[in-house]
Amino acid sequence: TWTVENGVQLTLPNDCNIHEFTAATPCCVVDVLAPPYDSQAGRRCTYYEVQRRADASLWLRPVRCPSDFETKSVPYTGIDSTLP
Repeated sequence: TWTVENGVQLTLPNDCNIHEFTAATPCCVVDVLAPPYDSQAGRRCTYYEVQRRADASLWLRPVRCPSDFETKSVPYTGIDSTLP
């Protein structure tokens, strides 16, 4: 479980890159992707559903993007150094 005290969370293409966001309170997630997802360039975003198998192991099954998921793409222009 991540909390604000943990600081920034980093995922890399081949390490720690299966992640899930579950909000305990109303919030906004800022996910900076560089380079951005691009299925034609081989950088797909895949959504999964966790399934429990008969032997109690867990399996991740790819599913369509959730219908209530909303995303906005904007150009990244860097960090505003005037913020406190």
